[in-house]
Amino acid sequence: MRVVAHRTVPVEAMHPGTVGALRSLKVSQAADRLAAGTAYTDGGLVVVDALGVGVHPDVYSDRFRALCRAAGVPVIRLHQVRHTVALLLHRAGEAPADVASLLGHTVGTHLAVYVPTTQRGARRAVSVRCWRPVRTPRTYTRESSVRRPMRDGRPNVGD
Repeated sequence: MRVVAHRTVPVEAMHPGTVGALRSLKVSQAADRLAAGTAYTDGGLVVVDALGVGVHPDVYSDRFRALCRAAGVPVIRLHQVRHTVALLLHRAGEAPADVASLLGHTVGTHLAVYVPTTQRGARRAVSVRCWRPVRTPRTYTRESSVRRPMRDGRPNVGD
């Protein structure tokens, strides 16, 4: 049996009315369970048919493709929406730990899977002041100058 980890997703904050819709669905499913009797399968799923059987994932994908076409936007795989949301939240400056928590991942998984590396990003990271070498004036004593690497086989004394 597959172990399912539980987490809290703030669906009401993301889409007001979701909790009310889920409660209505639960009431409808309770009526279906009573009507179906022993034929009802209680698998603990949220979206099921009148007999408690989970809805096949293709139903969601087909509906999403239809919605994309109707909206006149490019048709992408439904799972790509997850990647898009993660990337947009990252680019908006949300903390990786917060986005990872929303997606149900570790921070490492979030950064490795959902945040692509880019040359522009690498250049921006290098341009941050803390990456630049700090030049400090050097004070040489006779001892320190003798110990420096040799040039042409001779110590760099008196440079």
